[in-house]
Amino acid sequence: MKKLSAIALLLLCALLLSGCGDNAGQSAANPTVSVSSGPESAAAPTSESTAEPTPEATAELAPEATAEPEAGVGQTLSELKESVDITVNHDITPQNGLSGYDSVPEDLQGVIYLSAWRWMGYVFTELEDCPELADFECVELSLCDISSNADVLVFWAEYQFLPNTDSDADFWNHGNTAPCKDREGWYRFTRQIALGLDGESWEVLTVGTGGVRADNYVDR
Repeated sequence: MKKLSAIALLLLCALLLSGCGDNAGQSAANPTVSVSSGPESAAAPTSESTAEPTPEATAELAPEATAEPEAGVGQTLSELKESVDITVNHDITPQNGLSGYDSVPEDLQGVIYLSAWRWMGYVFTELEDCPELADFECVELSLCDISSNADVLVFWAEYQFLPNTDSDADFWNHGNTAPCKDREGWYRFTRQIALGLDGESWEVLTVGTGGVRADNYVDR
């Protein structure tokens, strides 16, 4: 695998969001993410595609819109890196070469951490009319799939959030959202996120609840 650490991790965000109003309960559909090269610089998510297409609208995020959350509200990038190890999911097709990984290469870890964190901030704080949450965090990350030349990768993430009221949780009541069994008042959902290397930057290609594969985006 070629070294990716030399690449400036720029994720410019062109986000495709699900329409609000009648579709306010759905999360971003087909968003895209970009990131500046600073250690905790902000960027936003890319596309979220689910097995069943949802109505989509386009939107642009201002750079300041993805700033680090205020203290006590939402997980910081540093907290994510300290609390969550990125694992490797070996339950995938053998041709992707993941069986040779016992751990995620260091040059891919920063890409996964940053894109997972920025997409989380977008979904929980920047969707139009989304309620303010008491807290939210990413609790699991796993590399799921990778192309043969390592320019497309797919990772799996579990996100959990604490609404101020039960009715506020309805806004995110889409896909596989469900109450957490071990955290009273908290809700959870999982996503598969595909990232593609475009020149010297990574972008989110799609986000879905399942069935996302790197081969679908090779030679895009």
